Amino acid sequence: MLRVLKPEGKIVIGDVMFESEGEKLKIGKEDGILDEVLDEYFATVNELKELCERLDLQCSFGRVNRYVWIAEIFPVLL
Repeated sequence: MLRVLKPEGKIVIGDVMFESEGEKLKIGKEDGILDEVLDEYFATVNELKELCERLDLQCSFGRVNRYVWIAEIFPVLL
């Protein structure tokens, strides 16, 4: 996606993710879905923020519900 991202463009991702690994485990236990949560990869907001920092990208996140987040990722405008 970054290869074709224009300077004024942005990447928008809506998906199941969790704020952190700790929250993922907590929600998995509370909702009785721990095996499912551990069996599949789910991004975390924290790791996506770190990735954006390493790639010199800006990002913002909004929580839709307990499981779904929207991530907006865009180039840093100089």
